[in-house]
Amino acid sequence: MHYSLLVIGENVEQQLAPFQENDMGDLPREMLKFRYDDKWYDTEQEVIEKLGKDFDSDEGYWQNPNAKWDWWQIGGRFGGRFKNKHGEQTSQIIKNDIDFDLIYKEVEEDAIKSYQEIHAEVIQGESFISWDDFMKNDSFEDMDERRKEYHSQSVLKRAGKFSAKKQMFFGPNLVDYLVSQKEFVKNKKDSRFQTFAILKDGVWIDEDSATNYKSEFKKLFESIGDEELLTIIDYHN
Repeated sequence: MHYSLLVIGENVEQQLAPFQENDMGDLPREMLKFRYDDKWYDTEQEVIEKLGKDFDSDEGYWQNPNAKWDWWQIGGRFGGRFKNKHGEQTSQIIKNDIDFDLIYKEVEEDAIKSYQEIHAEVIQGESFISWDDFMKNDSFEDMDERRKEYHSQSVLKRAGKFSAKKQMFFGPNLVDYLVSQKEFVKNKKDSRFQTFAILKDGVWIDEDSATNYKSEFKKLFESIGDEELLTIIDYHN
């Protein structure tokens, strides 16, 4: 899978190094621990002493317990996230050179258009049951029945037609539109620069590890100094 990462500060390669997977088997030993039966050990000998004859060397391997990536590049699938004050898109920029006024103006225009289209063509004032609520319903025999019932809703049928017309690979997340237009626009602005993960001063935070990632990302992004270098990374795990 490919994920987006925002690296704050210089020496991008150096900042990423501690999070490399040992896929090539060339990481220094001090970065590694022995992985066996979903547990971490400082040495293979620890496992042998613990399990004795039950130890199977084919089941264990050396890996970086902090591993996040096995490949990365600047930009990639997520390139052009920033715009400078000349209107040029870029994946690496000093924060003070970002044209926030232009970017947020474009976000607002796109958000208003999207909000009005979805309400006019898809939701049409009709209520629907979200997928999360369907997942909480234990009355279905299996997942296929649950999916069939979910997509049988009129709103979801219209959403499917809308996605096909717009040639969208993923359809709109309708729950996002169940707020006022003003709040919808605010949410889009707040998440405009959000990536799946963020790395600063050796600390890696991502959507899987944070309790409230959206809030943490926003707070950290706003605290970045004007002269800090920001880099968008496309990484694979």
